Amino acid sequence: MFQLPLKISLDSSATLKSFFVGSNTELIEKLRAYTEDSSFLVETKEVDEVDTKLSDSSFISLDTTNMLFIWGNHSSGKTHLAQAICRIFDHSTNKTCVYLPLNNEQISHHILDGLADIDLVCIDSLEYVRGNDEWQVALFNLYNELKDSDKKLVIFSRETPLQMQLELADLTSRLSSMSIYKLNEIDDEHLVEFIQTIGKNAGVEINIEVANFILNRSDRSIINLKTIITKLDEQSLAHHRKVTIPFVKEILKI
Repeated sequence: MFQLPLKISLDSSATLKSFFVGSNTELIEKLRAYTEDSSFLVETKEVDEVDTKLSDSSFISLDTTNMLFIWGNHSSGKTHLAQAICRIFDHSTNKTCVYLPLNNEQISHHILDGLADIDLVCIDSLEYVRGNDEWQVALFNLYNELKDSDKKLVIFSRETPLQMQLELADLTSRLSSMSIYKLNEIDDEHLVEFIQTIGKNAGVEINIEVANFILNRSDRSIINLKTIITKLDEQSLAHHRKVTIPFVKEILKI
């Protein structure tokens, strides 16, 4: 991992193995290949189709380069995936990578200077540069430098390049030329499986009945469900009890 002037550590639990795939199978498989092989050949579509076709497909390819843009709603798993990419790249290759969460107020646009030789630059929370001309110019220059040096750039954002309506049109144009994926949220069909998977990873067994009980009585946001499972796991270990419906009622007070 390339050392930045400020300390940015990766979550040790953020791996592709621990990421709940759901309806994102194609994206995850592409990312596995992306972190191991620079060839990323896919069919193309016109740039002006990006926003109008997103409802038809999770993947809209505009390019066959190393430039990858992934967008998704809040709590869709973007940060987990961004850090997982860096961890895989860092451990499976002898190349350099850097992770930049732009929602970190300690990060200045000057940090992008000199990153042209980094093999993989992963930028998280791109939406935070909206309204910031200095950041947008710096990103525009970095994009060009990485492309010219045949390096990799992965960007995560809550919106597509066109939806962000950035002030720097040239940056929007560059971002729109990237291979663009939508990271789908976990739908209701997969939420039970998600709860069971998170529980299994934590070492606690949660059956279908208990999972449905939790879903029917709790906020279904991914962050909240993870918090609930963590709490149940801790209390289950502390009291040496299985996670049953009565136990859930007692711990969550529902």
